[in-house]
Amino acid sequence: MEIHPNQLELIPPDINRLGKWIKTSYSFTFRSPRTPREFGVLSNRIMFLGMLELQKNRRLDGLRIKLDDLKEYDNRLTIKRLKRACEGLQEYKMTFIKGNEAFKLEVVVPHIEYPEGGDYIEIDFNPRLSPVLTKYISRYSHLSLDILMRVKSYTLQRFIEVISYYKDTGYLICSVKQLQEWLDVKLPYSLIRERIIERAQTELAGTPIAFDFHVIKEKQMRGSGRSRAVSVKFTIRGAGQVNLTSIRDRLKKLGLAQYQIENIVHQVDGKTINRVLYNLSLKRAEIKDITAYSWSVFSVMLD
Repeated sequence: MEIHPNQLELIPPDINRLGKWIKTSYSFTFRSPRTPREFGVLSNRIMFLGMLELQKNRRLDGLRIKLDDLKEYDNRLTIKRLKRACEGLQEYKMTFIKGNEAFKLEVVVPHIEYPEGGDYIEIDFNPRLSPVLTKYISRYSHLSLDILMRVKSYTLQRFIEVISYYKDTGYLICSVKQLQEWLDVKLPYSLIRERIIERAQTELAGTPIAFDFHVIKEKQMRGSGRSRAVSVKFTIRGAGQVNLTSIRDRLKKLGLAQYQIENIVHQVDGKTINRVLYNLSLKRAEIKDITAYSWSVFSVMLD
């Protein structure tokens, strides 16, 4: 039985049913199990630029991606690495399911070409996917290309895309298990929070998809006092709002004293604080005394 994408309910309008569709809906930006992670990041970057070209040109074939646009975010780009990333990109498929048994698999990018000595690659999207790709390109206006291209983790790329998917609803509640499945990781929640969620929060601060999160816990054993994370609620608040509680917590992690934190919060606007915190996170490995350095940066902004 052949199923055409036009016949399928691709994205259910009911927000409560979106969860089970998210992995299928975002399968073309998920790394193929056979693609090494570093190439998965590069494959995604090619996809992001390809989707933007699709949005701009409104056609599926002959879309050119300049190598300089990729080199801007990857100074190690070689033709060999480019070829490996393109091979990984051709592993990306969309899966369509109808009923209990009927399914259809489609390769998203069936053709990629690099001309000898060229300064671009040319890609063709699958014409059979035209209806669903038309839906997808509209969401790229919600994403910051610079953020997606800059991050060096395919897991962060996935997380940012999932958060952006719920921008219009303003919130997302998911179980830790769902989060592990969507991000394709087997990490405990504590490491997901540290390595992915908090890093993404820093990356997205001051953008239209800035977010806060709250973990929902349950006690493991009666009387034990122990609890475990079972779900996470993400609130997508956008760039126009600043969460002072979140800012205070992040400043505290830098080792700043309470009086220093309060001076910063009351005298420096939230967007500037978030920008400084982001820059500090990029340099942290190079800084011997992060507390002293952070205070020296903020103190020049105070009266």
